[in-house]
Amino acid sequence: MTEPDVPLATASAPTPQLGGMPVARPQKAWSSRMPWLLLWAAIFYNAVLGFINGHGVHLSEAHVAATELFILLCAALFLGMRFSKLAPLRSFIIGSFLVVMVLVAWVSVTNGQIFLRAPRDFAIMCVFFLVGTQASQERMIPVFRIIVLVVLAVLLIEGFAVSFYVWLFRPADYFANTRGIEKLSVDTTGLFRNSLGFAGRFSFGLFDNRRLSSVFLEQVSLANFAMVLCIFTVTFWANMKRGDRLLFAFAIVFMIMCNSTRTGSMLCLLMALGYKIFPKLPRWTYGMVIPGILFISAVLFYRPGEMSFSDTLSGRMGNTLALLAHMDLGDFITGDLVKITHTGDSGYAYLVLGTTLIGLLYYWAFIWVLLPSGTALSRRFAFCALLFISVNLMVGAAIFSIKVSAPLWLVAGCLAARDFAAAKANNAPRPALSRPLTPPLRRVEG
Repeated sequence: MTEPDVPLATASAPTPQLGGMPVARPQKAWSSRMPWLLLWAAIFYNAVLGFINGHGVHLSEAHVAATELFILLCAALFLGMRFSKLAPLRSFIIGSFLVVMVLVAWVSVTNGQIFLRAPRDFAIMCVFFLVGTQASQERMIPVFRIIVLVVLAVLLIEGFAVSFYVWLFRPADYFANTRGIEKLSVDTTGLFRNSLGFAGRFSFGLFDNRRLSSVFLEQVSLANFAMVLCIFTVTFWANMKRGDRLLFAFAIVFMIMCNSTRTGSMLCLLMALGYKIFPKLPRWTYGMVIPGILFISAVLFYRPGEMSFSDTLSGRMGNTLALLAHMDLGDFITGDLVKITHTGDSGYAYLVLGTTLIGLLYYWAFIWVLLPSGTALSRRFAFCALLFISVNLMVGAAIFSIKVSAPLWLVAGCLAARDFAAAKANNAPRPALSRPLTPPLRRVEG
């Protein structure tokens, strides 16, 4: 039997409602706004740094790392001030982060160098999930509406006024200074080199085959943001007004077509088709998605002995499977921080080489436990998120970027907190009556 989209509220303690959904009670102004300020910082910081770098201040990779660290520290400080309100998964998340730190320490010792990316990736997931538990559900759609409008506005500038976009952000200079990715000598546009496209690559043909990037300044993050936005839209579709439905649907399609994302085109279609199906699937099937995607990909795309792959969706999936198949026992037990530099197109290989096979298995179990399942709405989110994670790990590790990971896990935390509050309210004992409704009968002496 499928759970309803909306949990019932208790009669003894009426719960504020939004479209039938129980929402958090009013908080202090600063605490109610802080989750959204952190989300905006995570999504838009690259554009801010790009503008600063292009207008007088030469930035480096250290400035980018310091900005991300500052956002995470602000989030951690916010969570520390609300530590007692972080139930129910607070202990599990903190314990899981310690597990990852032990694995990273093991890999660092056995490889003779310190590897900081893995704890950073996992910290973003943990921190923004907990931040999401403190976010007000009634503000979720309005906040994402603002984000979408900003992304679309910059996208239109990039598409139709490219010289002004380049003047604003200087993407090629920004990534040369902060990532060490040199500009193409034959290119004079000033755009990030990987967004220019090339002959033979799949394209919808818009904007001279350029892959637009908007506020993210590089094309991969926009593609992943479009998929996260699709997850959000499928999840909250029943609670959106008609205008929001049109805006979000248009934004997803426009981002995908401007970016020519193959993975995004496929996954967004699957998410939409799963709208009616996902709520009917039991929670235990969460754990089957990643193994299922790996198995199906192996059947369709793996070719034993082949090590040269084209830059197509099937080619990149085949590359991931080949990397996993050619790992030795040492790679699975101790990782390999030398080989990890060659896993740019494989998230699964990145996880194994950076945290060992145990790290990959723990990541699989972690998201299985963490994703909410209390209502049909939560299950739509969970299965869309699992499709997004499992497929994208076949073609890269960009989903660990704070620009993508922050909005995904903030929504997950918000839904998990709502499910927990609804379950707690439904299971609360009814208040005892102070006295009987009717007086006891007396025996009448005749």
